[in-house]
Amino acid sequence: MALRLLLFGNTLNSFGVAWTEQSFHFRCVPPYGFIQKRAGPCGVLAAVQAFVLYELLFGVSCIDAKLGIAKLKSREKREALARALTYILWQAGDDERAVVALKNNDIVLDLSSATTVLELDGIIEYLQLKFFECKSCLLEYFYNYIPEVCIKYLKIKLVFAYHFL
Repeated sequence: MALRLLLFGNTLNSFGVAWTEQSFHFRCVPPYGFIQKRAGPCGVLAAVQAFVLYELLFGVSCIDAKLGIAKLKSREKREALARALTYILWQAGDDERAVVALKNNDIVLDLSSATTVLELDGIIEYLQLKFFECKSCLLEYFYNYIPEVCIKYLKIKLVFAYHFL
């Protein structure tokens, strides 16, 4: 409930359509920008966008200055996103651990005890937490997971992962 209070200012509101429809889809122009579908999760989107740009310009994934940022390949964008997500979550875990929230097809939360602590919203009861104590393992996970990263609820999963650190 503290997460809802932080995000929405109360514990009654939940993740609306703006949150559930948003994902990390790159624009065609500019090729390094994310598509924002609606207002709402723009703070999460902007933070990840900043770290993606940092990776593209200065990080391990940095692009060749001769080719320019306007001619990014899909692989380069995915790698920068993987490194950005890894950096954000690893830093949130005090450089010791990270948690990734995964959306399951089945309910994973014990509903009998959860309703006394959480207001169920059709999202949180499907989230399963994956714990990492190795930064390179987290990065490898995102490298393998990025093709699916553009699916529904990614912003929500990122916010929940950050909250559980």
